[in-house]
Amino acid sequence: TRVVLPGSAAREHGLLAGPPLAFIDNPIAFESSVIRRTLSYMYIHARYLALMVAPVTLSADYSYNVIPPVAPTEARAAVGVAVYAALAAMSAWVLVLVLPRRRLSIADAGLVVGLGWLVVPFLPASSAVATLATVIGERLAYTPLAGFLLLAGSVALRLRRSPIMLWTLVVVAVALCVPRTRTRIADWRDNRAVFSSVVREYPAAAKALLSLGVVEVQAGNRTAARPLFEAAIKVYANYSEAHYCLGKLALELGDVAIGQRHLESALAIERTHAGALFEYGTMLAGQAQSAMTSAPARGKQLLEQAKTVLRRAIKARPSLADGYVNLATAELLGGDAAAAVPLYRQALVRDPLSVSAHVHLALALVSLPANDAAEACTLAASIPRLTGWSSSRRLYEASYQVVVARCG
Repeated sequence: TRVVLPGSAAREHGLLAGPPLAFIDNPIAFESSVIRRTLSYMYIHARYLALMVAPVTLSADYSYNVIPPVAPTEARAAVGVAVYAALAAMSAWVLVLVLPRRRLSIADAGLVVGLGWLVVPFLPASSAVATLATVIGERLAYTPLAGFLLLAGSVALRLRRSPIMLWTLVVVAVALCVPRTRTRIADWRDNRAVFSSVVREYPAAAKALLSLGVVEVQAGNRTAARPLFEAAIKVYANYSEAHYCLGKLALELGDVAIGQRHLESALAIERTHAGALFEYGTMLAGQAQSAMTSAPARGKQLLEQAKTVLRRAIKARPSLADGYVNLATAELLGGDAAAAVPLYRQALVRDPLSVSAHVHLALALVSLPANDAAEACTLAASIPRLTGWSSSRRLYEASYQVVVARCG
């Protein structure tokens, strides 16, 4: 579940510096035709108003391809134009006929304040002030919603002489909103429920499909995650994050060919994708290790490729501790313990509790011609006290025992 803090809300409004706007988040901002872009935003504003009137299809995500750009020949274009025409007519009526009155009734005051409160606070969310990193953000309509409710109150006051009609509208509103509220509360009980609700309403929501796949991976349901990643790619073929997730998952499932293909696709789309670079470099290092005995020349070639890719991963994300660990391990695999040691130290600066960095740094130290046995033995003594040692001991036991044997 995404929690929007004031800083992130301001970033979405273009008020703070942040990562560049991504096509997946707001494809309409990348529409080259001014007419299509304008009609699209007009339709989106109509959708905001429709959500206030009847919140039937609510969604936590409106990124690609929930609301495709609007063409001039579509019915959606007419909807946006009609809503703008209605708001313009209402504004003209207020300015010409209501405001000049000497005394405003409570209903008239509600109409004037409500219309202003509906329109003015909505401007930052309308993409009129700055392009947002979202197509629709329901949270962005909370303040304008107060203006809409004032307008509804103004209408209710005008209907007080027709109590049957007024109470009919109230009963209908309660009958529709109470069940929807109960359903929506259930939709927010956890991440799986949130993203499932988006996919249920909008099966072409690529980002929600990806997010639901990530939730399944985190829950250990890898077989359920794979078709979700594939569906996200089917919706948006240039979705680098989906290619990365599917490639990483395929490698974990042992499908190297599929994993390699999707990681290469991710990097073809986004050359500096740190996660894809890390996984691809790690895969190449594993292939190099396997080839060292049967085809040493091929193994050395793969190892150099792995080191190059892992250096790119570190450059793309300098905080990537595992990138330093795997690059150092590649250096160690190539017999260069001297180059591995400072890289393992860099990893420990970024992640002081890294079991892998501790074990392999100790191993590299005892592998040096003038080995620093004292530091290696100190590291070996501290490793069993690391938080993650018990859960990862099986992976590093052999290397750890080599260090322990050297320490006597």
